[in-house]
Amino acid sequence: KTFCFILFSLLAPIQIFSQHKIDTSFYSVALGEDKMVDIYLPPGYDDNPDWHFPVIYYLHGWGGNQNTMNTMTSLLTQMIEDNIIEPVIMVGADNSPPPLDGSGYVNSILWGDYEDYNVYDLVEWVDASFRSIPERNARGLFGQSMGGYGAFRYGIFHHDIFGVLASHAGPLNFNDE
Repeated sequence: KTFCFILFSLLAPIQIFSQHKIDTSFYSVALGEDKMVDIYLPPGYDDNPDWHFPVIYYLHGWGGNQNTMNTMTSLLTQMIEDNIIEPVIMVGADNSPPPLDGSGYVNSILWGDYEDYNVYDLVEWVDASFRSIPERNARGLFGQSMGGYGAFRYGIFHHDIFGVLASHAGPLNFNDE
């Protein structure tokens, strides 16, 4: 038991380090407040300062937050290390405002301008703060449930900013347009 604990204690920081996950916040003009965001930097990000990377914007489901993408970072690291996919940056921003813990990924009187926050403030901040490729074809959206709706919405209405979208269990309802 002691050996397992020591081995885990030694390997856990290596796993966390290899994923290069940053918990931080930035100021959103659209919302008028600081918002939490998790950034996943791919293996090799620190070793190759001249490289720039595509970005996947992860849009969480209702009741989730920026930490929801944590369940995918180990898989993402493994896929990069196994050369299944090219190295990418992944961004998970908090979209869980009160009172209902979900923004719907739209601008609203109740929650605030979450569409503007995600599409403009977040993308601009990521491009200014990290070595992203600041082009439409290097930006993708991946959403789960409510985030799947956001991925469809942003991918369709903001196709000048995002080049690829993927949705898991995302409802389609654009009656508000």
